Amino acid sequence: MSIILNKGITLITGPSRSGKSLIAEKLLKDKKNVYYIATGIKKNDDNLWNERILKHLNRRPEEWETIEENKNLDFLISQIKPNKFLLIDSLGGFVSAYLDYNEEDWNLIKYKFIDSIVKYQGYILIVIEQVGWGLVSDYELGNLFRDRIGLISQEIEVLSIDSWLIIQGRAIDLKKISINLL
Repeated sequence: MSIILNKGITLITGPSRSGKSLIAEKLLKDKKNVYYIATGIKKNDDNLWNERILKHLNRRPEEWETIEENKNLDFLISQIKPNKFLLIDSLGGFVSAYLDYNEEDWNLIKYKFIDSIVKYQGYILIVIEQVGWGLVSDYELGNLFRDRIGLISQEIEVLSIDSWLIIQGRAIDLKKISINLL
């Protein structure tokens, strides 16, 4: 993977367990000035989830600053100095945090977030899940999550300087081999 790390947004997307987070972390492994926004919040009743979070945490270099937060990312990003590398892993936690919001309120929050990443004067790497390749959920909440993450992904992709699809630990450069038909 050849990415020039300068001002702008890079997206890394793919299905569960594809290697998205690991690849994102490897891209920044030699950087000292990294803010890692982890949107996956620990759950008291889910040991497997908490083990995944701990595995991610233990992989990060000690000098990286980790912020565990899945709400108010727009405010958080506005407080980070522009000379920092910013890694958001992942947007799924952010989208999940607002699933109980109606469409109008969600759109306000979503656009505040998008505005904050556009205004950030540094490099942002965003990990985002691809969930629309599976079955349609039997549950309204599952379909709402799928739709919202799919739409925000499309909106951020057009703003990105790089866009990578990760499958089985392999990276595909979407900007290089695709055509935007939207």
